[in-house]
Amino acid sequence: MKDITGFFSWVFITLITLLPIINPFSTAILLLGISSHLSKEERNHQITLACLYMA
Repeated sequence: MKDITGFFSWVFITLITLLPIINPFSTAILLLGISSHLSKEERNHQITLACLYMA
């Protein structure tokens, strides 16, 4: 049980640490700005690819 708690503690700390670096709010606005010339389908495809690359 202690190992599982330690693991989730490290995962939580890692996510909290990366959140300011990734900054999803400003990234979403930037993405919409640079993909304004794309159709809705193309934009959704690019967003899906970006999410897969981040994972």
